[in-house]
Amino acid sequence: MNLNVYIETFLSWSLAGRTACVLFLIVFLLGLLVEKYLLRLLSFIPFLLDKLLRGLYILIEFPINVLHKKHGGIFYDMENGIVHATEKIDAGLTRWHTRWLHAKTSVLLVSALYLAAVLFVGVIPSLAGSMDAPIAKGGKLYLQLESKLVEQAEAHGWYTAPERIIQNSVFMKTNRTYILKKGQLEKLDSAPLFQDGRPYLPVRDTFSAFGGTLDWDSESQQAVIYLGGNEIRLSEESAEVSINGEKATLLSGLPTITADTKMYIDAQAFSALLGLHFYWRPAHNILLISSSIDHNFGPLTIQAVDERLSPYSKGTEIVPGL
Repeated sequence: MNLNVYIETFLSWSLAGRTACVLFLIVFLLGLLVEKYLLRLLSFIPFLLDKLLRGLYILIEFPINVLHKKHGGIFYDMENGIVHATEKIDAGLTRWHTRWLHAKTSVLLVSALYLAAVLFVGVIPSLAGSMDAPIAKGGKLYLQLESKLVEQAEAHGWYTAPERIIQNSVFMKTNRTYILKKGQLEKLDSAPLFQDGRPYLPVRDTFSAFGGTLDWDSESQQAVIYLGGNEIRLSEESAEVSINGEKATLLSGLPTITADTKMYIDAQAFSALLGLHFYWRPAHNILLISSSIDHNFGPLTIQAVDERLSPYSKGTEIVPGL
C-alpha cells in the first residue's frame, strides 16, 4: 500500500474516528517530546520568576534606602514590609517549583486527556453526521470541501448559505445526492453521473425532489413528468423537450443520457427547464440547484434563459460567480 491509499483510508473514516486518531497521536507525542524537551524548559520558569522578582526588589530597595537615610522612620517600616513580602514569595516559589518537578508529566498528560474529552463531549456532537454529507445546523447548510468542515467560505474555500435560501434544494457532492426539505436532509437513491466534465442528474429522483411525478410512455419512448399542472416530455438520448405540447431544445443543447436503464438529464438544462438557480463548482464537484436564492448572497451573475424552457419562472437564471 502506498501513501495515497493510507490517506484515502483515513479520510474514509467517520469524523469521530479521525478525531480520536489525531488526539491519540497528540497525547502520544506529548509523552515522547514534551517530557524530553519542553518540560525541561518549563522547569526553569520558577527560577526565572524568582530572579525577576529579586531584580524588581533591588530596584525598589535602592531608592527606599536612600530615602531612609534622609528621612528615616516611615521608610524603615516600608522596607521591612517589602522584605517580609519577598521572603513569602521566595518560599512560595520554592514549594511550587518542588511540586512541579514531581508532577509536571502527569499535569500535562491529564490536561491533554481533558482536552480530548472536551472535544468529544462538546465539539464532535455539534458536527453530527458524516464528513461526506452536508450538514444543516444553526440556520445554515454546510457543504464539505477538501475534507474540512468550516463556516467561512471565502477564507477556507467553503460554500455556505442560510437555510431559508435553499429550502427544497438539491445538493450534489461527487457521487452522493441530497435534498434539503424543511431543514431535513434526505439522501436520494440514485447517484449523479459525470460526462465530459458535466454533471447529470437522475430524472425520476430529481423531478420527484421538486414535487413532480414521472411516468414512462412506451409508445413514444418518452419520460413524462407532471409538475405544477404542467406536462414535460423528455426523449432518450435527445436534447429535444416538449412542454405542454410545445417543442423546444434543452438549454445546454446536450441530450439526455441513459445508464443502467435510468434516464439522466444535464444539471444546468434541468435548472433552466424549471427556472431554478444553478451553482456548479467543477473543481470540487459541488452542485447546488435551488428554487429560491437571496440576491444579496455572494457575487451573482444574471443570465437570460429561453422563456420556452422556463415556464415556471420569470425567465432568469442566477448563477453565483466563481
